[in-house]
Amino acid sequence: MSKTSRSLLHPKGSVYTVRHAGTDVRSQWKDKIGLGAEDLEPNAFGFTQAVIEFRDDGAFVNGAQLGAATQCIRQARSSAKNRNGALVVLFIHGWHHTAAWNPATGDGDFHFGQFREMLRSLTLREAERYSQGRPAGRHVIGVFLGWSGDRPDSWLRNIPILKHLSFYDRIGSASDIGGAKAVVDTVRDIVLATKGPLNGKSLEGQPESPIILIGHSMGALILESAFLSLLNEEGEPLAMPSSSPNGCVEVRKDGKLVHFPDLLLALNSAADSAIAKKIVAALER
Repeated sequence: MSKTSRSLLHPKGSVYTVRHAGTDVRSQWKDKIGLGAEDLEPNAFGFTQAVIEFRDDGAFVNGAQLGAATQCIRQARSSAKNRNGALVVLFIHGWHHTAAWNPATGDGDFHFGQFREMLRSLTLREAERYSQGRPAGRHVIGVFLGWSGDRPDSWLRNIPILKHLSFYDRIGSASDIGGAKAVVDTVRDIVLATKGPLNGKSLEGQPESPIILIGHSMGALILESAFLSLLNEEGEPLAMPSSSPNGCVEVRKDGKLVHFPDLLLALNSAADSAIAKKIVAALER
């Protein structure tokens, strides 16, 4: 498949709007799903879900998916309807999982479904946010990075006892993906879309938009590898100058405030501890 091949999992588009279709937020969440990103009002019972997929060699399945994800983040941050900014969560799944999801039936990968449950919880939490009597809820955006946690052509994945034999094959692919330019570019561009200036304007006066980076199992290996590459990249693209503190946490570089990813969470990481040590050393520098 070429860089611009259409996704077999998401052929019609890779960005979705998920709204609560019930009349009472306290009732069971019922999904109303639309293709494309909607401009959601503050404290709305809805979130945006974007998908970006990668091949085993680390190349994009469809390079347009990254542009669609960054566009919906920038649109949320520059919304005239909601001036509270965005809350962005990027997640990379691990072994035995994929980015499979059928919005019409709800079928798909279990971890993808659990990721959406987490976004729902964040959405309901944002709906509770008020400042001086005004709605202060941010637009919740989830970015799900998918790869073949099992080879789709492997017969091992259908046999519970034997499917674990794919470990060394899949961790090798995860290592290749984590070091690939497409994944490094994706993490950089998602962070920049969330933290960087909009339309070339200064960040001063713009609401702070948090970003959380999460990787699970072999997905944590992919995330940590890409994050380390960006920490060591010339120009330090993850650290953007900030004129004033925003939120409850300050990040400083050489004593000066910077915008920087708010949290990197590696769950049951398959990465070698040497990668974590290099990340800590780079942060100390």
